[in-house]
This record gives sequence, structure tokens and C-alpha cells, in this order.
Amino acid sequence: MFNKMISLFEKPEGKMGKFISKMMNSSNRKMHKALIKKIDGTAANILEIGYGGTSMLKLLRKNFPSANLYGIDISKDMYEAGLKNFKSDEKIFLSLGDCTAMNYDDNMFDFIITTDTCYFWSDAKKALSEIARVLKPNGTFGNAYNRMYAKCIQANRKNSALYDNQKITDAAGNFGLTISDIKKVGLTCNVLWFKKMK
Repeated sequence: MFNKMISLFEKPEGKMGKFISKMMNSSNRKMHKALIKKIDGTAANILEIGYGGTSMLKLLRKNFPSANLYGIDISKDMYEAGLKNFKSDEKIFLSLGDCTAMNYDDNMFDFIITTDTCYFWSDAKKALSEIARVLKPNGTFGNAYNRMYAKCIQANRKNSALYDNQKITDAAGNFGLTISDIKKVGLTCNVLWFKKMK
């Protein structure tokens, strides 16, 4: 039962997945606000990895009306719901796919952000390599995660490589992503910010 719940957090599908996505919209609100504070208002292209119920994309649109917003998610249900939510917005571009193999150009994004996804990546090295590839030189990558949630997932999934600040920082450093700031959010959440070296 527990592993089933984890799989729905990883890839929300069906009625239960829709319920969980709404729950995550609420529980991730503080992390989303912390991510927003670091984004430069001049950003032209912003990517969210794992947009789920699209609450972060809505917040981004409100705060950065001139930016092109991109999102990639592995859930077909979330992708289809997102298309409906933003069908009239010509500056939001959603994709269905895995962040370990993204169909974006090199050096495309000013900012890349993600919330509660890093411990689900099927291959952390490939994901971080892709993030570094599509992020512009001097671009910023923001990774928000719940420490308690991460430890719980790590205990049940031995292939989960990214579940604490040090492991995430060390892994990102292998791809030219240098830690620039760490912020605690609430009792159990962290936001890590990385700059891409030239």
C-alpha cells in the first residue's frame, strides 16, 4: 500500500492521482513561494520539471507575465489536465516526458525549477546532465524538496540517490552546477539553488 502511494506521488494517475496532485498543490505552496523569490523578472524562458497539478505554473504566470513557461511531466493525466488548464495561453508549453531525456535546445533556459521530484528520477546523473545541458551559462537551477519525505522514499527505494543536501550538491557539482544558496522552508523542506558555470 505504501509503495502504491509513493508511485502515485511520483506519477499521479487516475482519480487518486488527481486527488494527490491537488494535495501537493497545497502542501508545496511554501516551497513554490521560496522558488519564486529567486527568479529574475527579466527571465525569458523558465522550465518546471514535474508540473503536476500546475499550481507553480499558475504562480509563475502571475509573477512573470512576459516569460515563456515550459513544463515537463511523466504523467499523461497531468499533461492532459495541464493542456486544458492553459489552452488559451500561448506562452505556456507543456511536454509529456522524462527529465532524463528532454527535447529542448542546449542553453535554452534562464531558470529551471522543480519541487519534490529529485528522489523519483530514474537516473539522477542523466537528469542532472540534461538540466545542465538545457540551462544557459550563468543560469539558475532551483531544487525544492521535503527532507522527511525524501528519507522515507530513500528507505523504500534503494535507487533513490538524491535525498539530502550534501548528496544533491555533490551530484550537481559533477555537471558544472555550483551551489549558490540553501534555504530552509517550514519544518522539513529545503530549497537549493545552483548556478551553471560558463
